[in-house]
Amino acid sequence: MEITGRLTGDATVKTLRGERKVVNFSIAINDSYRSGGEQKKITTFFECSYWLNTGIAEYLKKGGWVQLYGRVGANAYINGKGEAKASLTFHTSEVKLLGSTGSSGKAAVSTGRNRSEGTQRRKKRS
Repeated sequence: MEITGRLTGDATVKTLRGERKVVNFSIAINDSYRSGGEQKKITTFFECSYWLNTGIAEYLKKGGWVQLYGRVGANAYINGKGEAKASLTFHTSEVKLLGSTGSSGKAAVSTGRNRSEGTQRRKKRS
């Protein structure tokens, strides 16, 4: 599955047992639709994890525009008010940096698993 959105904050790298590392970040996806002739907007937030290359974390900055490939998961929980809630997680297998909030002129970077070959890749485009 593919999703595209804006980073809501800078990515963090967390070290787990056995020195395994994961990059955690979140994105917001904006959508709009018409209901009763009125334009409505909705924002969906995803908590994302990426295990393949922690070096990508330095490029995942708040406001950056990213395209992600992977799979979605949902976690149900009860909040402090006793209300049933759910959070969406995205288990990322590939990250494409599409742009940032500034005009730094940096090239787009793609890193992750090649979906057709299952190999690690890192590619720059101008």
